[in-house]
Amino acid sequence: MIWKGKRVRFVLGIAALGIGMGGFQNTHASSRYRVLKVNKQWTGNAYYYKNLGTTAYMYNGYHTKKLHNLKDYPRTTWFVQKSVVLQSPRGKKGVYYQVANGSSKVIGYVWRGYLKKGQNPATAKKVVKPKVLYSNVSANDSAKIFEEDGMDYKYPYLTGLSSYENYAKTPTNSQLNTVVNFIKKQNAEQGLPTSGKVDANAKNWQNFRIVMLPVQKHTSIRLPFVQAMSYEEDDDGTFNYQGGPEWSTIGSFWSFYYAATTQSQDVYKFPKGGRAADFPFAVFEANTYMLPNDSIINDNIMFGDGTVIYLNENRKYTAILSSNRMIFVKTAYILNFTKGNIIKNGIQYGMGEPTATDSKKGTVYRKVDNDTNSGYDEYRYTDGKWQKTYSLMVNGEYVATSPVSPYIYKFSGTNFKGVDVQLPYSFKFPSKQFDNNYYQSMFLPSSYFDKYLK
Repeated sequence: MIWKGKRVRFVLGIAALGIGMGGFQNTHASSRYRVLKVNKQWTGNAYYYKNLGTTAYMYNGYHTKKLHNLKDYPRTTWFVQKSVVLQSPRGKKGVYYQVANGSSKVIGYVWRGYLKKGQNPATAKKVVKPKVLYSNVSANDSAKIFEEDGMDYKYPYLTGLSSYENYAKTPTNSQLNTVVNFIKKQNAEQGLPTSGKVDANAKNWQNFRIVMLPVQKHTSIRLPFVQAMSYEEDDDGTFNYQGGPEWSTIGSFWSFYYAATTQSQDVYKFPKGGRAADFPFAVFEANTYMLPNDSIINDNIMFGDGTVIYLNENRKYTAILSSNRMIFVKTAYILNFTKGNIIKNGIQYGMGEPTATDSKKGTVYRKVDNDTNSGYDEYRYTDGKWQKTYSLMVNGEYVATSPVSPYIYKFSGTNFKGVDVQLPYSFKFPSKQFDNNYYQSMFLPSSYFDKYLK
């Protein structure tokens, strides 16, 4: 859920309302409230409207103009910017808060009696308070950032402490320093400051921390994770932007540690602004992982700007930076085309069109795309030229109730037709053989598919 929200600045002085400090004069105009006291300290504390469905207006600083009605924002969390004591023309005093929503698009003064402290329960999520091992954000700023809702991975292959015991430990000081320096170096290369600050200009990993968090229901088992701050907009449906700054997990500590300890010559970066075909790697794997084992399944991999492969062929798992998150893939399933086509079982594999492919090295060529891990296009060398024969797609939702459904598109000239196929592997999910069977489907002999091409 990281990076999808807008980054905004919460610190809005009174001038942002167009009235300035000079505007808070003790005016005697009968239509205006008098300002008796201004608390200049910005707290950033979260509040929500507690009397849903009833009218409660938000005013300008003089209390002369109604700006908004709180009942129109039932899911919004408000953040206090200022506290003022106002006196009505009849002499009645009251404490008002200057508040703003998460995106700072809605700002005004509200009588504090309408508000209750805390995140709006309509959008609040159950969270587990983490143990913070390191943070580049000050304690004062950290108090303004919401905790991420609890970890929830639906299909850990293994359960119980045995799945995580090798990684459910606090990193050493040396390991912590290695990862902290690695992230700061990445930030410096992007021109980002090394110290964190909650403001509208915070990007990527500028605000980060390392914490111990539980996984799924195993609350007694805590693993180290790296989190970065982002802004969420949880109330998009009604255009009432609830969001505020929130910590979001961007990978396990160990994935960052693997990346940080990879030799520079084994670090491969996606060409900035380049094409997928210019990046000579593909990963033919159904799943990615949070840890360097198959206990916790992560999201699918996506290649594009910002992708980095921290390749270490001596390790069973390789760390990959994808969509600003650090993940693991099995090293054996990374297809490395830096030295040209790969030949396996007499079949050539590559990333481009087979125009320049030497048919003497094999008369079957399979084109693999690195922006998808779901199949390939097969070409056969016949009548003195490469001809596209079929495309295999091994796809599906990887859940027990929706099994993988392989199929092929068979080509005849410019015509093609989709045909379901039965592969000689079990694709039961979850299972420890799922990834391997998925990978092996790529290397089936061409003759296996002939019966589907008739």
